Amino acid sequence: MTAGFGAVPDELRETAGRIADVAGGAIGMAWNGPSGDYGHAGVQAGWAQFVEDIKAQVEQLLEKANGHGDDLKAAAVKYLESEQSAGSVLSGLGEMVDSLAPAAGIAGGAISSVLDGKQG
Repeated sequence: MTAGFGAVPDELRETAGRIADVAGGAIGMAWNGPSGDYGHAGVQAGWAQFVEDIKAQVEQLLEKANGHGDDLKAAAVKYLESEQSAGSVLSGLGEMVDSLAPAAGIAGGAISSVLDGKQG
């Protein structure tokens, strides 16, 4: 369902879930250090440090990705809250105008039903 501001809260939440899935898959990869004898302890130590550095970078990216996902979820909630608030205001305005409509010779109920999205 599309919200009044053109956002699709369900899609925002689904996208946040996909971000978490992809990032989680990257962090779940096998992080193996050196598996053989490279003839020099420095080579093995360098390889092990490289793997640890890459793993730390991926973990930082995971945190950022999860943060973006959380932001998308928060945006979805705000869009829904804003839409509900705007709908309440418009409904109230429509009812007020409709209450004045008979005095102006306008058929009652027409304006509030349009503002409520119940066009008939």
